[in-house]
Amino acid sequence: MIVNIFYGNKASARNGAQADLENIERLLRHSAGFQTVYVYVDLTREDILKMMDHVSTSSAVGKHDGLMVFISSHGKAKGILAVDKQIVKLDELISRVNGRQCKSLRGRPKLFFISACRGKKTDHGFPAETVASDAYGDERPVPRLPTEADFLICYSTTRDHASFRRLGLGIYNNPEMGTWLFSSITKVFEEKMKEDDVMHMLTSVNARVANMASRGDHMCGMKQMPVQMHMLRHQVFFGQE
Repeated sequence: MIVNIFYGNKASARNGAQADLENIERLLRHSAGFQTVYVYVDLTREDILKMMDHVSTSSAVGKHDGLMVFISSHGKAKGILAVDKQIVKLDELISRVNGRQCKSLRGRPKLFFISACRGKKTDHGFPAETVASDAYGDERPVPRLPTEADFLICYSTTRDHASFRRLGLGIYNNPEMGTWLFSSITKVFEEKMKEDDVMHMLTSVNARVANMASRGDHMCGMKQMPVQMHMLRHQVFFGQE
């Protein structure tokens, strides 16, 4: 599902929102070959919650391998802004499709990609250093699953910080336009989805966004760092195979 908030011709109109929609829709329908893609534009808070309630109770959801939700909008520290300027907290969305509330998606991946500001702070960055680390763990069968298992939440930026986008008025069908997160997801996923799982690809997305700077000024421009909250139990692959 793609939820894109344009805000129409209002003062808070999101230039670049059309590019986000085109990029993600192309990625899902054409590059990845998904047959079931729903697009929602300029939803109110009530509309968004009703949409998730429908997913939660729909028996048709059980015919699919999982759920992906892409949301592009304005945002604040407390959550995403709907077209009526009401805040929607991410917990209000994921709680509707967790293992307790949505039987059809139990044990299946539920991926949320949120491209929106999480505050007003800006990040000037710092001189880069290379740090390597490894994490190890094992997997044992368990008789029951945690309620919040099998989620992946991807934010475009860290808590309290702004989220950036490229825009060019009158420029369409350009994968470089739109929010830094969604343009990077589109490029990286289209290049790597035949070989890499989603978490590996998101590491490449992180690197790509981290290399961006506002106005293209890598000395003085603002920086942005995506964040993933990962509760997946298995690798998730994106695409036709």
